[in-house]
Amino acid sequence: MKWLLLILIMLPLAEAAPCVEPDNGMVFVKDAVLCTGEYYLPSGIFLNDGVELDCDYTTLYGDNWEGRGITIRGDDVEVRNCNIMYYDVGLYGEGRGIVLDTVFFERNNNAIKLYGSNNVVRGCGAYSQEDSGFLVAGHYNRLINNNLVYAENILLDIIGTHNLVFNNSVRDGGVGLGMEGGDGFVLLNKFYNNVLQATDEGGDNRWSFNGRGNCWDDYNGEGPYDVIGGSWDWHPKKC
Repeated sequence: MKWLLLILIMLPLAEAAPCVEPDNGMVFVKDAVLCTGEYYLPSGIFLNDGVELDCDYTTLYGDNWEGRGITIRGDDVEVRNCNIMYYDVGLYGEGRGIVLDTVFFERNNNAIKLYGSNNVVRGCGAYSQEDSGFLVAGHYNRLINNNLVYAENILLDIIGTHNLVFNNSVRDGGVGLGMEGGDGFVLLNKFYNNVLQATDEGGDNRWSFNGRGNCWDDYNGEGPYDVIGGSWDWHPKKC
């Protein structure tokens, strides 16, 4: 035992990988942590297959609402702890198994455009988008614990089947949530002060389950909540 302890003490401590200062148009092919700060990157950055990027709460700035902040070009990519501002699209991605965790978007035209399946958007925020919030298209995607405040058009636009929209806060949009596909679940979300709270053009989406539905600030307290498009939240609550 003494020899084992001595060997462990003598082993060199592993050094953390140095942080990376992103350059304009930089392509990431391996995992990275950005050096905390503010970076003017009008062409944004690009992430290839399998990359995990921790922005460490760095802010990426665009130029005059043009271009994309982060572009994902592959599967199994994870992005976390980023602030993204002043782009046409804050984050654009095409792939499977993409995870966006604690990514915040402010004053872009569009916060997220994400295409593919089995992708996750969780704990993210979008504030004061000029056009729209999150557009997520594909199948078996999950949007969980996100906070969206103000977009001129639609805050959450979900296209495809078997998608889960769970425990999001959606307020001050032209349309709070639009479901354009079927066989999805919309549960425990909070809708405040949207011109149209929600629309359902897909069919067979469930807006309540096992006695639990969503929270609506305009619910009158009587019966189910009528979602535009012919769906019902059978267990609504007043926010």
